[in-house]
Amino acid sequence: MKMRISVNFFFFCCTLLVCFFGRCKGQNVAPVEQTGVEGLNPAATELVDFFACKRLFSTSGAIGCGSSKDGDRGKLYGISSVQELEEFTKDESLKDRAIVLNSDMFDASVVSELISTERVNLLLIKPTTNPELFSPDIPTPFNLGDGLSHLNIPFPVALLSVEDIAILEKRIIENVERGYGDNNWQHGAEFTFYNGKTSVTSQFCLERGRCDPLGGLSVWGAVGDVVRGEKESVLVTTQMDSTAFFHDLAFGANSAASGIIAVLGAVHALGQYRDEIAALDKQIMVALFQAEVWDRTGSRRFVHDIVNGCASSDSETCSDPFTSSLEWTRLNLSKIGEIVAVDQVAGYFENISTFFTHIADDSGSSSTDLESDLQNEAGLAGLGVAKGAGLPPSALTSFLENEQFIGGGVVFSGYNATYQEINPFYRSRFDRAGSTNVTAQLTNVATAIARTAFVRASKGATPPITASDIEADFETIRQLESCLTQDFACDLVAEYLNTTTEFLQTVLQSEVSTNKFPPGTVPALFYTGVFSPQLFESNGKIQTFVPPSVLEIFVRNFVSHNTKPIQDEIDSTCGFDNTCVSDYADQIACNDTFVTALACVRGRCICSSTHFHDAYSPGLALGAEKLNDGIAISWNIEDDTNNPIWTEPTYSLPTIKLYQDGGYNTATEMLISGLILSIFSYVSISVIIRRLKETKFKLD
Repeated sequence: MKMRISVNFFFFCCTLLVCFFGRCKGQNVAPVEQTGVEGLNPAATELVDFFACKRLFSTSGAIGCGSSKDGDRGKLYGISSVQELEEFTKDESLKDRAIVLNSDMFDASVVSELISTERVNLLLIKPTTNPELFSPDIPTPFNLGDGLSHLNIPFPVALLSVEDIAILEKRIIENVERGYGDNNWQHGAEFTFYNGKTSVTSQFCLERGRCDPLGGLSVWGAVGDVVRGEKESVLVTTQMDSTAFFHDLAFGANSAASGIIAVLGAVHALGQYRDEIAALDKQIMVALFQAEVWDRTGSRRFVHDIVNGCASSDSETCSDPFTSSLEWTRLNLSKIGEIVAVDQVAGYFENISTFFTHIADDSGSSSTDLESDLQNEAGLAGLGVAKGAGLPPSALTSFLENEQFIGGGVVFSGYNATYQEINPFYRSRFDRAGSTNVTAQLTNVATAIARTAFVRASKGATPPITASDIEADFETIRQLESCLTQDFACDLVAEYLNTTTEFLQTVLQSEVSTNKFPPGTVPALFYTGVFSPQLFESNGKIQTFVPPSVLEIFVRNFVSHNTKPIQDEIDSTCGFDNTCVSDYADQIACNDTFVTALACVRGRCICSSTHFHDAYSPGLALGAEKLNDGIAISWNIEDDTNNPIWTEPTYSLPTIKLYQDGGYNTATEMLISGLILSIFSYVSISVIIRRLKETKFKLD
């Protein structure tokens, strides 16, 4: 019997196997479960209690954070002081690091410095003491922000929980004890959260169907009557959204909630006299705009649609642009005579002794008269008030930018020249309601707004009521404030949505991408999210439905219930608006409205004078194409020069895993061991072959 053995091939195989197990490339990664490091929790290899920074795309490029497709990994390195930051930036041998940074150092300058080293693969934020001043939003004349939220960060970033930090700190200490160089067994972290490339724009992403426009649904309507396009109107408005560096922590107590509370409180006060208000020659309208953070998307879309109208419609819906209602086509921009915009009116951080009215420098008599009446009514409501500096950006700006708007307007706020006068945490995760009780003051603000709207709408008339009869309800304001700043899964919201607080809590928890809030503390979150329409075919025509968020449904239902024309509600049980349209349209006649005015509010079908309006960039047009398996949505870019387009990419849930890295020394030792073993194998095989040649099993 003859055996043919290739000594060189056998030697190569042995060397390859040894090098494979020795990880010749210089890294040996082992899960913590397999290492059994003393004093560490061997099961704690994946962090689950954290908030991840997301990447967004605009017309000009990307902002925010994200990982590479396969995730980013690095050795844990703690930075808790300026000195430690300097040590890291100067030591160029410290490469591929997972930085654990104290939150009191987390700002645009520090992050920019870490980016410039090109040696940071991921950034984990350790919650420490709250700063005295922090706004990550872009700096403007009214905002002293540092621009952190608008940086294009090439690595993933997450805010950790106290529990996660306890796990990491033990590993960081061990890394320090071993030395931060290329040493044996360093602890590391791997962060996977791919949000697209840093070079992508919103246009590129939309064309490839990999993202959705930022937006949602604005809420608007008339008090006591259907929308009368021929009537001149007074519009009360505020924004419905805010943001933060970590979007799931956009609490927006002052930047969003305070304005919503004040406007809803004013609506409730006006609703007590809806019949008297409906009889006026002018109508009072209300609008809460979504996605205002992103270049006033909601209000600009509203103005754009009113001006351009519906190019193609049937009796109930519009297909150019696609909208689920035609109520907005009744509006005429030139008939919106005056606007009162409400912005940041709660003194959660600084007591507000004086409120301010802001008008444009070139304002005409309409704005100055409106400002005078607002100051007068605010004073009568017990508020200190003065003229503010300049005109801060608001929905009013969107109207003023269009030449068809010939009216005037005023912004009513708690600040004079900068937001930080009353809100040091503008558009950050620290913008939360504190222990300061501002309910009485918010009640007075709502009263002043409601009375001003009535005074302006009743000019030249002799209504049976006076402005002094209108007063906001303290208990209603208290409930609104509690729900919008403390726990959104509250009794008031459950009542208006005709559901239970337990179900609300489940739904709200599902809207948060990672961390779960404890029961009883599920806050209202004001990050707008994405505009995600659903297209379907009905009677041979393509129609659209945009699922509203819990916040949008609550606001619509609250305004609708308190402003709807007083008439009998039908004996119905409903869960959604389409139930009313499909099952009860023939049982209730909504005078002078479209059938889509039927709405399900507090479990009953009513004739609503309040409606949703799509809030996405007016630079986009929604398109649709019939396919064999359904209807495909497309986004056509019409004007991205004058109308910025913001988008959010589709993404999977973020993951952070811990591991141990053998480092350069360990890999080198294993490689040397492998080479020694290979040499020993070669010698042994040579001896064996020589002996075999001397036996009866001679080799050729």
